Amino acid sequence: MPFDGRIPASGRFRDWARDGWYAARSRYLVALGDTTRARTAIAGARADGFGPLADQLDGEVVAGLRRRQAEAMIVQATQLLGMGRKDEGRRAVERAVEIDPTFSTAWVLLCDRRRVAGDLAGAEEALTHALPGQSVEADADAEVMRGLIAVSRKDTTRAIEHLLAAQKFRPRNRNAYLFAALYLVDRNDPAGARASIERGLEAIPGDPKLQEILNAMPR
Repeated sequence: MPFDGRIPASGRFRDWARDGWYAARSRYLVALGDTTRARTAIAGARADGFGPLADQLDGEVVAGLRRRQAEAMIVQATQLLGMGRKDEGRRAVERAVEIDPTFSTAWVLLCDRRRVAGDLAGAEEALTHALPGQSVEADADAEVMRGLIAVSRKDTTRAIEHLLAAQKFRPRNRNAYLFAALYLVDRNDPAGARASIERGLEAIPGDPKLQEILNAMPR
């Protein structure tokens, strides 16, 4: 049976506001990755007299396509980096931010690649594009990156501040606890370092790496 993009004249949707139905239908289909039927619903909205809404929803379809393409590029980049193909991995990350300049996760990964290459100014510039609020994971990873950049700039105090913030953003981010502990040890604060690892184990019970480090710490 062909998909009908127009709002049903009867049934459970008959009491919906017509523009609200088209918006909900299109966005649901975009979330499913079904852009063909989303465009059919948008065409229905346009035919029903909701031209400005249809234009807005068309933009959301395009943005959704870009995001999925960028996500696929990040998966490829992660695989390449895991195989040690660093240059190819970085190019894939750069391609991801070109495809979707609003994708915070891609900007955070590009920040990391620039940081590793010693381009701290470029790493900080990348983080300016990683706007907060897209995902808890991206927000927490951005704080970790700020912490690592601060370490590279010999600012351990700010590094610890950012890493502690990352722990609050995403309690299951293991690196936030590990790096904070490392830099607290460097500042001769073994009690603080131990507390960081213990917080990590509270958030990620049984994590082998955190447990290994805790076992090696003096009491």
